[in-house]
Amino acid sequence: TVTGVSGHSVDVLFLDTHNPANSKEHIALSQRLYGGDDSTRIRQEFLLGIGGVRALKALAAWPLSGIHLNEGHCAFAALELFRQGWTRKQLKAQSLFTTHTPVPAGHDRFSWQEMESVLGELLPDDLNDA
Repeated sequence: TVTGVSGHSVDVLFLDTHNPANSKEHIALSQRLYGGDDSTRIRQEFLLGIGGVRALKALAAWPLSGIHLNEGHCAFAALELFRQGWTRKQLKAQSLFTTHTPVPAGHDRFSWQEMESVLGELLPDDLNDA
């Protein structure tokens, strides 16, 4: 829990892949952020977005009333919420997206092939039609 200067407290959740049951490749994903190639970055973003939503559900912080996504790093959380039963209307109404880097260089872009490889069934059937 982090307490701000106004006295308001917020629970903070840290995700870590350092577990002896994980492969060395998976452990390395949380060792250094903002580095590596697209293959590393998309997997880090998978962990943050999808893993973050799943962690909240596992910790009984469910159901969520809304979600705040800062930058694109956790954008895959929306895919997991969609998988968990949120509608597109709910995602639109209950998601807040903010950025402090409003330029293309501040946002990762992945090939469709990489997206399909990593995200697989989490991708809605009509997503590539957009």
